[in-house]
Order: sequence, then structure tokens, then C-alpha cells
Amino acid sequence: MKRRIFTSLLLALLSYPVAADKLARVTLHTLFEEASRAAVVDVESARLVEGGCGVKYTALVVEPLKNATKGMHVTVSDSYLRSAGLRVGKTFVLFEGKDAKCGDIVSHAGYAAFAIESPLLVDYKTAVRIPKSYVELPAGLPLQAGHRRDEDSTEVEWVETTAFLEQWKNKK
Repeated sequence: MKRRIFTSLLLALLSYPVAADKLARVTLHTLFEEASRAAVVDVESARLVEGGCGVKYTALVVEPLKNATKGMHVTVSDSYLRSAGLRVGKTFVLFEGKDAKCGDIVSHAGYAAFAIESPLLVDYKTAVRIPKSYVELPAGLPLQAGHRRDEDSTEVEWVETTAFLEQWKNKK
């Protein structure tokens, strides 16, 4: 009898549907450690490229975090079905990865480019926009209250820009 119950439970568990359409959450520490380069950048231009590499962005490094220097230009591709959300004229914290086909890319399937803006509908660069479903924040990182009407507040966390960048200062 016990064997029959065990077998039934095992078969029920094995037939349980599992969805693999969402990335596992990653910590900020892991993003930083795995990045080939990390920096605060101002996106200057974008162009569509052939060969499946999507949009290629050129950006100016305004604050280097890892393997970058202030004033250098970087070029990254965003070829994912879910766009990294980079926009010309905006500022981002960018974690780059490498791809054999497209070269420098936005890492973690496009989720490692965080806009620096305001959670309010004003044009201030006061907070870093973090997608909570994909990035796990370290404990104690100060958050900024508020959210935009165009976003789901359960999916986005706003971290104070200064505090966000301070954690990388000694890790260059």
C-alpha cells in the first residue's frame, strides 16, 4: 500500500507542468561579478544592425564601475525579444556581457540595464529603476518611494542613485 501511494505521488509530481519562460532572479553582486564591464552611461545613439544582433547602442561612460574609464565610448547590442529599454538621451547603469556572435551585449538577457531617473513624472536622476522579478536587491539598500503610472509597482523598485553606486566604488 505504501509503495502504491509513493508511486502515485511520484507520478503526480513528475507530471506537474513547469514553465521556463522567466529568468531566475540574479543578485546585483552576481551581475557585477559576471559583467565584462559595468558603468553609468549616457546613451548617445542607436542603430539597427543586420544578422540578428538587434539594436546597437553607443554610450558615453560618465561613471566607471568596472573595466571602464570616464569619457570612453562603449557599444552594446540588445538582441533579446525583451528589449533592455535603453533609450537615446537617457542615463543607465549598464552591466555588459559577451556574446560570440554580437560582441558586447546587455547582460542577463537584457535585464541588466537600469535607468537612472525619477519614480515621479519629473526629469530628475534620483533613483535607479530595478525590475524586482529579475534582480534581487541586497538588504539595507535605501529605496526611494513612489512609482510611475505607467509601471506596475509590484514589479519595480527604485533605489537611491548615490547608494546604488556606492556599493561598487571599492570593487573596480
